[in-house]
Amino acid sequence: LITFFGMFQWGILAYVHLIVKHSAFVAARAEAVIHPQMPDSGPVTDVKKGVMELFKHVSLVKASNVSVVSTGAGQYDQTMNKVTVTVDYECGVPLGNKIACKGKKYKFIESATFPNQGSSYQRVWGL
Repeated sequence: LITFFGMFQWGILAYVHLIVKHSAFVAARAEAVIHPQMPDSGPVTDVKKGVMELFKHVSLVKASNVSVVSTGAGQYDQTMNKVTVTVDYECGVPLGNKIACKGKKYKFIESATFPNQGSSYQRVWGL
């Protein structure tokens, strides 16, 4: 029974790691498309909302445990937007956390880049 719960916890850890990888890409794309300095941009909180939408199936990941840090390009910069997503995950499967986590928290950190969308078009269109 303990081995089963341990394997179940390892599966959850692998699942959370995959979600963190994907959320880094989603956040980088959102940062490029919903850029706060663009004339038609949405609010900055849209990036973290998009990331948190991916974690809705993992009940132990709360918004306070997720950090989204952007090194976003400026409005007309011809560079890549880089976003780093950090998630502090505390194992929650009874008995399984003793085997898989050994009582510690896991910190998943992933980064992704995406080209600054619209940066070369803003000057052309005069916006």
